[in-house]
Amino acid sequence: MCGYCDILNIDKEVDPPTPFNENDFNQFSNDVWIGAVTPAQLPQGIYLKTAKYLKDGIDLAPVVDEVLTADLLNNIYVFSGAKTYQSTRTLTALLSVPEYQSNFYAFKRAAEPFYNKMYQDYLQAEYQTAKASARMASDWKRIEIDKDVLPLLKYQTVGDGRVRPTHQQLDNIVRPVNDPFWKQYYPPNGWRCRCTVAQLAEDEEPLTDMSGFTPPDDVPPLFRMNAGIDGYVFKTKGKDKHPYFDIAKEDKANAKVNWNLPPLSTTPKPAPIIEVPKVPNPFKPTETLKAWGVELDERMFDMLNAPITLQESKKGAYANCFKNEAHIDKGSRYQRSKRYQKSIYYHEIGHIIHYQKGIIKPQWMVSEEYANHFNDLKKLIGKDGEKIQNNLNAIVKKAYDLTNEAERLVYLKKYNCENIGDITDIASATSDALMALTNGKYGAGHTKAYMKTLGMKEAEMFAHSMENFFSGNEIFEEVMPEVFNESKKYIQSLLK
Repeated sequence: MCGYCDILNIDKEVDPPTPFNENDFNQFSNDVWIGAVTPAQLPQGIYLKTAKYLKDGIDLAPVVDEVLTADLLNNIYVFSGAKTYQSTRTLTALLSVPEYQSNFYAFKRAAEPFYNKMYQDYLQAEYQTAKASARMASDWKRIEIDKDVLPLLKYQTVGDGRVRPTHQQLDNIVRPVNDPFWKQYYPPNGWRCRCTVAQLAEDEEPLTDMSGFTPPDDVPPLFRMNAGIDGYVFKTKGKDKHPYFDIAKEDKANAKVNWNLPPLSTTPKPAPIIEVPKVPNPFKPTETLKAWGVELDERMFDMLNAPITLQESKKGAYANCFKNEAHIDKGSRYQRSKRYQKSIYYHEIGHIIHYQKGIIKPQWMVSEEYANHFNDLKKLIGKDGEKIQNNLNAIVKKAYDLTNEAERLVYLKKYNCENIGDITDIASATSDALMALTNGKYGAGHTKAYMKTLGMKEAEMFAHSMENFFSGNEIFEEVMPEVFNESKKYIQSLLK
């Protein structure tokens, strides 16, 4: 159906398994066989499991527009009802075969391949489409907000060997945000499509000449839309509607009320269908933090737009912003310093925050607002980069030169450090920020090539600002006091 399995872009680490198991099939097939379930009386349990699974995909997207989120959720419930209807209708049709009417086990054997396809392969593809559509719809709302400053969009594939040739054909097309092109070819553009877009300033890249453009021939008609504009994931009406909405004439009256399955809002702009429990920090990875014995400032989690996960790393700490993952290396450096422990969480989660909020998307864009803030910080340093570097080196050297234990302890206390390792850590953070603000001329940490890549130096300054605000950095405050204070003020502004 619709070429679901022609494209196998399944990421087993990202996409959760479907919630259906053998017991669900046994119950479903038994209820159909005995007549307890019919196209007019659908199985509520199958429907609710389907809807909950697809809703989980929608929930991964940040809520930028509550009306849009409500529309997408409502569409998921209607779609889940139609899917349950088609499944029931197909299984019921099998009972027209005399053998299946009289032999339950023969009926089950005939029904099982279809059931597995519907509630494993197809449902996982539908989940991925719901997740991608909701994320891209939320991004579209942000795009519309920023279009006066960033008026262009650039189509981008993932760039690996699984990209479809016709999606490669769309790669790097640059058109204005308001161009009709994005009404048809805004991602996703097929089952398990992983494409995205980058928002650009007017003079960042030239517009693509579309005079010789040949439309891709494998973008299914039901994907030629824009979820952020149209407000749905799966089309329910018209000639390009999803095939689940091909309803038999005798069942159309039931379809209009979603077969009386709960819940279905019929208002033009419905409220969100499922109430999310109100918790202080819904995006906080509470269980992981508890298991790891870490307590962080609750305000940081209020800055997130979507849930994050914490994962243990064996190759240094880093953030995977696209997957909302902070990878934490719990090696010797982590174990010896409680101060470093907290700072690394604020730093890496800071990267996810600036990505989620559209402030900085490394290699893609830096918002005008943050670019101005960053330039203001650079001006505060002026021509003092070498002086700051020398002061920083002197602070660290003195910590190592002090041989008297009592004097060293007094010196460490001055910078709120417990050991020389702490001094090194906060000095290294300061040096990396200096490198970002001087475009690699002074300081140390990342490579110069890294700092010269679009958005990287701004991203590092943002992450160090998070450390400054939530953990403090007495060395940073001493050698760059104005930068330190302004960086904290910026993070404070995000909490309002």
